[in-house]
Amino acid sequence: MDIGKYRNSRWLKKEDVDALGSETRRTVVESIKEELVGDDLKPVIYFKRIEKGWPINMTGLEVLAELTGSQDTEDFVGAAVELFVDPDVRYAGKRVGGIKLRRAVTKPIVNEDGAPFDDAIQF
Repeated sequence: MDIGKYRNSRWLKKEDVDALGSETRRTVVESIKEELVGDDLKPVIYFKRIEKGWPINMTGLEVLAELTGSQDTEDFVGAAVELFVDPDVRYAGKRVGGIKLRRAVTKPIVNEDGAPFDDAIQF
């Protein structure tokens, strides 16, 4: 049995974020849904132009609450954020690195279909 098939997770991983271009890392919250992650029901956040969902923890939810000024996840939709990998994230006492988010430095410009807006105009 080839172990490679187990590497492709349906969830966003730090390696996926590392592989994104800087324009894609700056994105917009598209939706937040409750989904089964393992045996637990957890909030999963989806972003424009990023295929995989990210099971977000309480720290991430608190960041979004701060950015939007709301405790309601419905108000998080449309928030401009930047995903990044923090190498100091710890799990079970070990430094393993992980995904975090922050306010986007510049709001990403996207068309309604989620594609990057190209404003190059030929004169």
